[in-house]
Amino acid sequence: YDATREGFSLGSAQGAEDLRRAAVKLGALRWIRRGRGWSAAYGGAAILLMVDDGRPFKEPIDWGAIRCIRGAKVLTRWDLSPLSYDWGRATWSLGDVELWQVTVGHRSLHVHSDRLVVIQGEDLPDDVLQHDNGWGGSIFDLTWAELRNYGSALDYLPEFVSMLTQGVFKQKGLASGVLAGKAQEIADRYEALTGGLSVLNALALDADAESYEVLTRPVSGLREVFDVLIQALVAANRYPRVIVLGESPGGLHAGADAPEIRAYYDDVSAGQPEHY
Repeated sequence: YDATREGFSLGSAQGAEDLRRAAVKLGALRWIRRGRGWSAAYGGAAILLMVDDGRPFKEPIDWGAIRCIRGAKVLTRWDLSPLSYDWGRATWSLGDVELWQVTVGHRSLHVHSDRLVVIQGEDLPDDVLQHDNGWGGSIFDLTWAELRNYGSALDYLPEFVSMLTQGVFKQKGLASGVLAGKAQEIADRYEALTGGLSVLNALALDADAESYEVLTRPVSGLREVFDVLIQALVAANRYPRVIVLGESPGGLHAGADAPEIRAYYDDVSAGQPEHY
């Protein structure tokens, strides 16, 4: 999103500006954002261009007979699978996918590579790519374990908070009373005490034989545990902590001048000419 939020330019000439406006009106920037995001998340994506050139999807585009661009459909890698490869018509595309099988809704189509803008995921060695139909990796491949650990800790936190305090009833002769077969009478007594505590916020106790106290569990060390989980998550990620967690940078260089923020946007800027 940060790489595309300021829009794009195709040049200063009037024809280039007209083309840019037409692309914006069609939603080209939204296709690119979605395609790039899905490719990072799933390991690959593609933009299917709805080019009206009088030819079926399985044939290459007739660039001299294009009537209009009717729109596009953004697909994840799970919607595409290679059907045939180019083996010699052009040396620069040797071994590239020529025809794809594409699933759109409940319909399956054969689509020529001319009509698809294929966006790879994380770069992987060729021998690894071959095991997965040529698709790249997901950003979650390296961060999944850390995300799972951090998420699990957050899930258990409400339960932990609910157990921070524990009420304890003390009654003289409790064990002997249970052994004597008076367990039900004892349970009824505790139920009555609990009801009074809920309704009246008060307890009526036998001063000589009963007592009630609230025990508190220590919470020291909990913050340190979460810091370790967060550090592991950030270390496995490509983004700085303030971006991953949505924090506000502090210190002398707060806000947009923070070194982490500047480094992040430098990284975004470096990726713009390559990916966009």
